[in-house]
Amino acid sequence: MRERRFISGVEIRADSKAGKIEGHAAVFNSLSEDLGGFRERIRPGAFSRSLNSGADVFCLFNHSVDQVLGRRKSGTLRLYEDVLGLEFSCDVPDSPIGRNVYVSVERGDISGCSFSFAALRDDWNKDCTERELIDLDLFDVGPVTQPAYLATSVDARTLWPDGVPVEVRSHRKTDRIVGGYAMPRGPVDAVLETERRRARARLAGFE
Repeated sequence: MRERRFISGVEIRADSKAGKIEGHAAVFNSLSEDLGGFRERIRPGAFSRSLNSGADVFCLFNHSVDQVLGRRKSGTLRLYEDVLGLEFSCDVPDSPIGRNVYVSVERGDISGCSFSFAALRDDWNKDCTERELIDLDLFDVGPVTQPAYLATSVDARTLWPDGVPVEVRSHRKTDRIVGGYAMPRGPVDAVLETERRRARARLAGFE
């Protein structure tokens, strides 16, 4: 079943020369906030199988299928796993929604990002307080106006639009849900920053 997650502290960038937006839609090894009695993290490589299989992922605004910004199949959306997480680069369309989203990202009015997925493989600790996502089918990524992590309490439909999966429902301790993923904070890691720049270069087609 489809699940959604949101991340905070991520930088979404608007490239005026290339007419694209880019950033990280998911981060690895970052423990989420409370998702209803448990927290979770994404294992590095969780998206590899889906991406390598040629999954036709969309870039959507606010997860809306009526507001398509890019698509992997058409080449307007590019996705890459780096040491930080899942990075995306999207050539926004010359359309009302494309121009509005681009300007809003450029001005900083839109700074949140989200992704939706189905967990094919996960792992829980003994007391079911932590979940690790190991293998995911990726459906869409994109900017959002009101990420769930900004709210003190989140409706389950925000994170599980198709209903809470049985696997998750059987492990949850409570119905109260708060937050999503937060970008790790701290001093800049030179090695990590180099990897991020190389990833951006690959996305741009320079490597």
